[in-house]
Amino acid sequence: METKNNPTGRLLDILVDVRSKADNHSARKVWASVFDCDPDNTGEILGSLADLIKLVAEAKDATVKFIPGDVTLFLAPFPKIESMLSRVHFDTVWQPSKAQLDDNTMSGLAFGNLALIPFYGKNALSEDLIAEFIAQLNELLQQCLASELPHELQKLFIKNLEALRHALMAYKISGARGLEAELDRAVGSLFRHHEEIKAASSDPQAKAYTNQVFDIISKLNDSVQFVQNAVVLAGPTASGIALLLNQLSS
Repeated sequence: METKNNPTGRLLDILVDVRSKADNHSARKVWASVFDCDPDNTGEILGSLADLIKLVAEAKDATVKFIPGDVTLFLAPFPKIESMLSRVHFDTVWQPSKAQLDDNTMSGLAFGNLALIPFYGKNALSEDLIAEFIAQLNELLQQCLASELPHELQKLFIKNLEALRHALMAYKISGARGLEAELDRAVGSLFRHHEEIKAASSDPQAKAYTNQVFDIISKLNDSVQFVQNAVVLAGPTASGIALLLNQLSS
């Protein structure tokens, strides 16, 4: 399944998934399953729930901003969703939370999704491509840990690669905008340390590794532009990559 570009569509898909879970499951098990988390990793589940709460706010804002006329019908589902998310108790059964997601709430979200589709890009990032990018980032992380890069540079690359991996894993919540924001942060972080990166790249293996990192960042940025159909995204990230490569080759 492709992740929808508009926030209400992404919220709808996530809640359709959670609504399908068995009543007698614990809330912890349900959210861990939906977010592809380890049920024992409370911090990771809470982080994903925080992202989901941000998605609810983004969907409400998009509804008011883009849908013309009276938006009362389209905003009607949000109070119940917010109520459910404000009362998450991990070790209780799922049924009381699930009951908040009644047919009217889900229908309201479905109408909101349809109304917002024309205001967002038609292209989508497939789950297969997301999985491929995650696999490449995992490989780069393993290479970095096994490398002889200076310790501070190892930390720099690991921090940014982990952040990009998280943005991809959270893509079904945060979408292209979340990935775009993480790309901008990563490029800014790497550019601030371009002198250290350049110095380490006097070693051919280190330079080859660095080029691999820049290559995947460039491909991720191309994917974000494709999804959002927005030339403006060629700004900070693409320019930052070009500057980094220029600094390394000069």
